[in-house]
Amino acid sequence: MNKLVFFTLLLITINVYSAKTSKTQTLIHQFELLPGNLSVTLMKNGTDLVVSKNSDKPMAVASAFKLYILKALEAEVKAGTLSYDQKVCIENEKKSVSWGYLKQCPEGTQFSVRQLCDLMIGKSDNTATDHLLHLVGRENIEKYAPARMRPLLSTVEMFKIKYGIPKDLQAKYLSGNQEVKRQVLAEIAPISRKKIRFPNKPTLIDKVEWHCTTAELARLMYDLRNASAVYVNHGKVASKAWNKIGFKSGYEAGVVNNTFLLQKDQNGDIYTLSVTMNSEKKNVDLIRFNQLMKKFVSQFDQIVRENPVQKKVVKPLAAAQSKPITRQGTAVAKAPAQESALAKVPAASSRDNATFTIYQNSIPKKIQLRPSYNQ
Repeated sequence: MNKLVFFTLLLITINVYSAKTSKTQTLIHQFELLPGNLSVTLMKNGTDLVVSKNSDKPMAVASAFKLYILKALEAEVKAGTLSYDQKVCIENEKKSVSWGYLKQCPEGTQFSVRQLCDLMIGKSDNTATDHLLHLVGRENIEKYAPARMRPLLSTVEMFKIKYGIPKDLQAKYLSGNQEVKRQVLAEIAPISRKKIRFPNKPTLIDKVEWHCTTAELARLMYDLRNASAVYVNHGKVASKAWNKIGFKSGYEAGVVNNTFLLQKDQNGDIYTLSVTMNSEKKNVDLIRFNQLMKKFVSQFDQIVRENPVQKKVVKPLAAAQSKPITRQGTAVAKAPAQESALAKVPAASSRDNATFTIYQNSIPKKIQLRPSYNQ
C-alpha cells in the first residue's frame, strides 16, 4: 500500500513538473507551425536570458528598427543638441508611403520632436520616422545600430529599392559594398515615391530590410525604458495587469516582429520580449501570430516561473559620443510661426490624453494617443 501511494505521488509530481516545463515549449511549437523562421527572446533587466530561441539570428524586423532612431534621438536630447520641444516642419520630399497619417499633411505643417516620436513609435508613422531620421542624421543612428544594418535606410528608401526603381539600380545596390550602396541612395533620392507599387508578397526580405536579432531588440527596448514614446501603444494587451507596458511592432509582407517591455510592479523586474518571424515564400499569418503573442503575454507569470534565468549576460549597446547634428536638408522651425490649421497638437507639457487631429480629404481624423507613464 505504501509503495502504491509512493508511486502514485511520484507520478503526480512528474506530471505536474512536465506540465510546468512544457508550457513554453508548447507555445514555441505553436509559433513554429506558422510558415517561416522564428526567433524569440525573453530577457530580464536587460541582461539575463529567460527564454531563447534563435536569439542571435539576424532577421528582418520591419518597423521595429525605429527603436534605433529613438535611441539615437534620446542621446542627442541628453547631449543638448536636440530638444523634444523644438518644432519640425513637414517637407514633401521627406514624406513616405504605406502606413502613416503625416503623409497627408500639407508641407510646412509643424510638429514637435516629441509628437513625431509618439507617432513613429506609437502609430509607426513612416513620414514621422523619415523626418526624425533626417533630423538626427543617418550616421548618428548607425552608431547605435548593428553594423549589418548599414547603410541604415529610411522607410521610403527601402520601399524604393524594393518596389520603385529600375532593375539595374536595384542590382547595383544589392551587389555593392557600403560605399556603393550609399551612392545608390543618393541616385534614387529624386525618384518619385509615386512609382512605388507594393506586390503584397515577400520581396527581398533577406537582402533589403532592417536586420537585427531579437536579443538586440530586447536589450534595446530595455535601454529605452525611460523613453515615454515606447509607452504610447500597449500592443492590445490588457493594461490593468501591468505597471508598465512598452511596445513596438514591425510588419511587411513576409516579416513580423513584436517587441514588448513588461513590468508587473512599480519596483519590480523589467522584462523585454521580442519575437520575429520571417517567411520568404508566403506572408506570415498575422492574425495567428498576434493570437500567440497575446497568449505569451497572458501566460507570462507561468512562463517566467518555469524558466530559470540562463545567466547569459547580454553585451550592452555600445555608448556612442554624440557629434553635432548637420541641419542641412532638415527643416527645423527656428522661430515662432503660425501653426497650420490642419495640425492641432497639444503642448508637450500636457501630453496626457493627447489627441492629434489630421484632416484627410477635408474630413477631420482624430488620433488618440495613450497617456504616457510618468518617468
